[in-house]
Amino acid sequence: MSTITLPSVQFRAESLSFTDALYGVLAAKGWFNLPKPMLAGMTGACFRFSVHRQLHADSATAYNWMAEHLVACDLIGVTASQWGGFHFTPTFPLYQRQAVRDIKSSIDRGTAAVLWKDGFVIVNGYHETKQLFYYLDGRSAGAQELSFAELGLNQSPYCYYQVYENLLETDVLQIIKESYMQAVFRAESPDIMLPEADYACGLAAYDAILNALHSGNYAAAGA
Repeated sequence: MSTITLPSVQFRAESLSFTDALYGVLAAKGWFNLPKPMLAGMTGACFRFSVHRQLHADSATAYNWMAEHLVACDLIGVTASQWGGFHFTPTFPLYQRQAVRDIKSSIDRGTAAVLWKDGFVIVNGYHETKQLFYYLDGRSAGAQELSFAELGLNQSPYCYYQVYENLLETDVLQIIKESYMQAVFRAESPDIMLPEADYACGLAAYDAILNALHSGNYAAAGA
């Protein structure tokens, strides 16, 4: 067959986050049966709070995707593979071709994939003859099309995808216990990947928001 789609995948972009997309993939696969807020907590994602001191719109995605997304899967017993980079690098065409192969193979196994397309989306099918993917953005009613050749060529320079392989047995109570430790750590600790002169993290982010609003020196769209 030239067309393969996974119609059971549903995607609601309620927080415009990676968790939204991850939940859509795992729920359709039957690998996560609890409510979405539980996934956000169990992966530690809902405890990450990073704010640019001028409230830039990219504050919500200003973190180390490669590290945090893989750890998020590890914490709930999901084995995953991923790649991230920039589409202007000389090696991008090689990674792009590998990404196409990996995502197609995942869909062949009955598992959707998460892709960055200036926002996290779910790839839930492909058409081999037309050389394109079908993806859900969580806001539009139906699937949209993305050619294999355009994968990773976003308005932003970033490209990223993650595919999922297996679900291991886990202890839910132990995962929840770990999530509490994640909550305390992220509330009290700055993100070492973000310069403190530009970003505030955890509880300090609240003061940064207030200071920006009081000063008037902030990005209105980001706010």
